[in-house]
Amino acid sequence: LKREAQIPIYSIGFGQDVNFKHLQEISKDSQALAKRVYDGSDAALQLEGFYREIENPIFQNLTFDYVGQGIEKDTITQNGKLLMFGDTEIIVAGKLDEDIAELKIRQTGINQEGNVDENLICLRMTDEDIIRFSWPKPECVLRTHSPLSPAQNFLRKLFAYLSIKQKLGREKYENEALAIALENNFV
Repeated sequence: LKREAQIPIYSIGFGQDVNFKHLQEISKDSQALAKRVYDGSDAALQLEGFYREIENPIFQNLTFDYVGQGIEKDTITQNGKLLMFGDTEIIVAGKLDEDIAELKIRQTGINQEGNVDENLICLRMTDEDIIRFSWPKPECVLRTHSPLSPAQNFLRKLFAYLSIKQKLGREKYENEALAIALENNFV
């Protein structure tokens, strides 16, 4: 139903005996949230807090379009979110071409002020091997070609994990998922 109608399914589980993992999976599949309400006198406060969390999404139908060349589009782990709340984050991973000069990401969606259609982030690599992010403020990060640090290695493994997770269950991509898992020593 969700894939056709794009309806978020919010789940609330009461008490300790609820199969909360199942409720989380249902909600996650529809890009929504799940909440466990614990027994006790503050159950009403827990419900009220959950309602406050979901009552005003800051974005609806948020999508990112990677404009132009420079990114391997089939490596992108996700490109948007049905609903985005104040404390929500979106992690998108993908592979950039080595010789990329500029990457622009176009954001579209609906917020409280109406339709949004803007270039949110521009990434430029200069000849000095500096990566510049133009949003939210200009910052420079030195790009080196030294061995991967533990943090970089973690990000590489995270990208591999997200790619595998996306490809599993889709029959024509299962061999790719297996190849990525083997390449990263996951199996």
